[in-house]
Amino acid sequence: KKLHAFPFSEDGGTTVWRVAFNENGEYVLLIGFTGKRQVWDTKSGDQEKVLAQHRWIPTPGEVRAMGLVSDNSTVDRFYQQTEASEGDVTARAAANGSVEFVDADGQVLQTLAFPENKDRHHRAPCLILGGRFYTGTDDGRVLVYELR
Repeated sequence: KKLHAFPFSEDGGTTVWRVAFNENGEYVLLIGFTGKRQVWDTKSGDQEKVLAQHRWIPTPGEVRAMGLVSDNSTVDRFYQQTEASEGDVTARAAANGSVEFVDADGQVLQTLAFPENKDRHHRAPCLILGGRFYTGTDDGRVLVYELR
């Protein structure tokens, strides 16, 4: 039985990147990729417009620490994401710009290495969208792979 649908929206998108509930489940916090925070009352379905009274939600600084930064463009936000998951497989940035695909137990299933990366400290961005894996190299190229 569906109780509520919370119409979250930011920058024209409806994707929620983080969700949290307060201790008694009365309120739900939705955070988007820009770090925009919305609190909704789970009983009434109404949005709480004043966030200051909700001391349980992360501060803007804590949201930035999650990698959700409000003053960057959509492309910049993609380049800040160093992990993406689909099902029980997670793609994560590794050393020298490589990407590791790991299972739920943390075992590496596959590694993508990009020898053209010159920056040893480059961390490859990771995004899974529409059955495809997107990553980028330190020279600005975006690479797209079909997931199987």
